[in-house]
Amino acid sequence: MRGCQFRGFRYSQYVSINCTLTPTSHHLLTTDVFRMLKKAAVIINASRGPVIREEDLIDALRTRKIAGAALDVFEHEPLPKTAH
Repeated sequence: MRGCQFRGFRYSQYVSINCTLTPTSHHLLTTDVFRMLKKAAVIINASRGPVIREEDLIDALRTRKIAGAALDVFEHEPLPKTAH
């Protein structure tokens, strides 16, 4: 995962993402990361939308791999009228 270490993610109830958007943080959170989390985990993204691969997040929520997400931003803004 491009040099990042996700130690303790599998024990975390809440994961708050607060980083700048750079080539190394783009799509930092993907299906691989969501699989590490426990099912009760909630992702909080207060950084930039593209830090999370939105399709993977939607899948993790729909399949209940994680419990929830609080997003201040989205990968593509403004959201389309037919947003998930």
